[in-house]
Amino acid sequence: MARRLGVIVAAALLLAGSASAVAAQALWSNPATWGGAVPAAGDHVVVPQGRRIVLDVDPPPLASLTILGVLEFGPRDLALSVGWVAVHGMLEIGTETAPYPHRATITLTGPLDDNVMGMGARFIGAMSGGRIEVHGSRRSDVDWAVLARHARPGDTSIALDLVEPNKTTLGWRPGDLLAIAPSGRDPLQIDAVTVTAVHGQEVSFTPPLRFHHWGTLQTVAGRVVDERAEVGLLTRNVVIQGAADGWSRNLGGHVMIMAGGIGRIEGAELRHMGQMGRLGRYPIHWHLTGYAPIDYARFNSLWNSFHRGIALHRTDGVEVRGNVAASVWSHTFVVGEDGTETGNVVEDNLAVLTRRLPDAAFVLKGSGDGPEAQDEWRPAAFWVNNPRNTVRGNRAAGGLDAIGFFYDRDHGRAAPADLVAVDFSHNVAHSYLAADASGDASPDTASGIGLFVRLADRSGAAATFDGVTAYQNSVAGAWVENATETLQDAVLADNASGAVLSRGMLQDSLVVGRSANAITEHPADAVRGGVRTVATAGPLAPRLRRVTFADQPIAALDLDGGHVMPGNRVEALAFVNTPVPVFLRDRRPDHGWSGALVDADGSLTGRAGESYVTGLPLSPASAFVAGWGSFDGGGAFVTAADGLTGPRALTAVAAGRTAVLAWTPPAAGGVVRYVVEAGLAAGRTDVVIDSATTSLTIQGAPDGTFFVRVRAVTAAGISAPSNEVRLVVGDATCLVPESPAPLTSHGTGPAVSLAWRAVPGVQRQRLSVGLRAGATDVELDLPAGQQRLVTAAPPGTYFVRIAALNACGASRASNEVTVVVGRD
Repeated sequence: MARRLGVIVAAALLLAGSASAVAAQALWSNPATWGGAVPAAGDHVVVPQGRRIVLDVDPPPLASLTILGVLEFGPRDLALSVGWVAVHGMLEIGTETAPYPHRATITLTGPLDDNVMGMGARFIGAMSGGRIEVHGSRRSDVDWAVLARHARPGDTSIALDLVEPNKTTLGWRPGDLLAIAPSGRDPLQIDAVTVTAVHGQEVSFTPPLRFHHWGTLQTVAGRVVDERAEVGLLTRNVVIQGAADGWSRNLGGHVMIMAGGIGRIEGAELRHMGQMGRLGRYPIHWHLTGYAPIDYARFNSLWNSFHRGIALHRTDGVEVRGNVAASVWSHTFVVGEDGTETGNVVEDNLAVLTRRLPDAAFVLKGSGDGPEAQDEWRPAAFWVNNPRNTVRGNRAAGGLDAIGFFYDRDHGRAAPADLVAVDFSHNVAHSYLAADASGDASPDTASGIGLFVRLADRSGAAATFDGVTAYQNSVAGAWVENATETLQDAVLADNASGAVLSRGMLQDSLVVGRSANAITEHPADAVRGGVRTVATAGPLAPRLRRVTFADQPIAALDLDGGHVMPGNRVEALAFVNTPVPVFLRDRRPDHGWSGALVDADGSLTGRAGESYVTGLPLSPASAFVAGWGSFDGGGAFVTAADGLTGPRALTAVAAGRTAVLAWTPPAAGGVVRYVVEAGLAAGRTDVVIDSATTSLTIQGAPDGTFFVRVRAVTAAGISAPSNEVRLVVGDATCLVPESPAPLTSHGTGPAVSLAWRAVPGVQRQRLSVGLRAGATDVELDLPAGQQRLVTAAPPGTYFVRIAALNACGASRASNEVTVVVGRD
């Protein structure tokens, strides 16, 4: 907490003191400003420390510009052509309270193969305390909207619905460039038009449209399906661009905020930026800046980027809001490059067309899950390498060999082990096309997906993704990999598969096979099934709860691989215009249990009680249901679950590091083997061990407390679990500590007092402070015996929790207290 507060105070002092540290302003055009002669073409210009120079003319093309004091853009239209800009003081184009009202253009022109101070070529860089302050006046205009009616080829006007949060002034004007997103599975069906007139929310333009764009809401099974095409504004009054001589080599300019620098960029247009094939050369890039709570990139446009869009690298606390990106190579919004980044807010942004780099241009040459790879071979509009960042209200509108939202593995770096929630809500992803959209892609190669959740396993930590809309994607609307990942309140429509579930949960959602939006007929335009489940051996399996399937031409559930297991469960399903509930992909004798699930409540099979749905009969009482679909005849077998009873009377004892388990076999017999499940909490499974007999001895078991169950594997599949027992191995006192709750706070500042309960057997305590409820922006370790903390804090609202830690792990966090600090 002290570290975070110190950073905020230091930043505030820096902002408040910067003006007084600079002498009275001088005009660029005045020879006296420069000691007798204004800078000439090709000069390396230095703005001295302690000087504020106002740019009041268009200077001749400069070789470089080093700002030690302040360079302020004056009150007129201005154009600056310069090789590179190093900001140690401040570059100021408008201010946060008085945005720049004129047109300002910076063109970066340096030699393409320069490497100046390790920052490469054609850059604007904030370093050593430097600040980039860019505040364009068009930050108040609507950045993006959606269509209010259908738009067709040949149309020269559109009607808009203003849905960007907190934006009510359209502000678009003749001459503005717009990008209209695709509506089908072809991400290249984008129209770029120039505004000719604006009347209310009706916008006229040229040239006429080339493609269809969807523009109305649909209601399916009582829920709204929103597939209205987005329209993004690409024009701003402040422009930063790479010179045209670099375009043939895919090399533009780049803006970089280094450690110790500050970047506050809003209302700017960055075009022809980024440098393909060069590491770290992106249009806007925070690089190793650490905690940056006053930095932001908001209400900007980025288009025709040669490499990425906005990247956050080892940077925390930055606001990325209301930006429009169009036609970007590689990841568009990089929400954490190393996996250590936290507390960044990425909200209300629009990304139109994300494209995969050519193989020869990959900067990070690894593949698979290597930490050096960063999944460049399947880029994402929003690539998230640490779930502890807010991603909310964004739109990912089309990508080629790409993904909309990609929650990637942390590549072994530093993903949190105590994650309890993911701040992901109300995002939209559509029109993602994989070159190979066969639907058989593995999670290691898949693209063409709206939301792909593939976080690293984190000891059972839960991750819930809320309110996503995904449509017209060539492989899946969503793909969820891990058992602890839940997709809820989703609307998935017009995708090849609404969702692919390996072990995750889909609940409270609508899955539509084909809606009225049939704008494109792409060769890959096929419907694989409503939800495709790929269950693997073991107790962790896909689950569906309260899901409605509508207008599915093949089947609601496409069971592709898997095994009979109680964990592979569905319940509270509903079907609208979907005659085939289940499609079994495989009924070969050597894969008899492939593609099987449990109907927990009869909503799938129409039978009372729990039933198994499989490709082969499990008992003489199995009932055949014709027409449910399979490769060899069309049908499935339904078997009451009460015929698959589990082992009984499980016991578990430990002597030192040796654990002995024993149980009674199920009465039905026919056991092939047993599966022992052990978890670190009741009902949890962290380890699975096979046993050929009704006992199991484990030598060298780790210290700790485990919760153990056993299942029988028979010709009828995997049984229900036995009773669960608690097994303590090694030091019986090695238990995760209790929570130090209740946490209380006193005082309204500047001194704040926190107090909490003492917990025995604790090695240390961890105080977590966030700027939003549930968030952790800073953590502070405290000694084991401490029960009170008094600290000074600047004005603001803070959310605080505390946990106790010992050798066995961390306790549950205490209650969260809200600390409101006022001004003196």
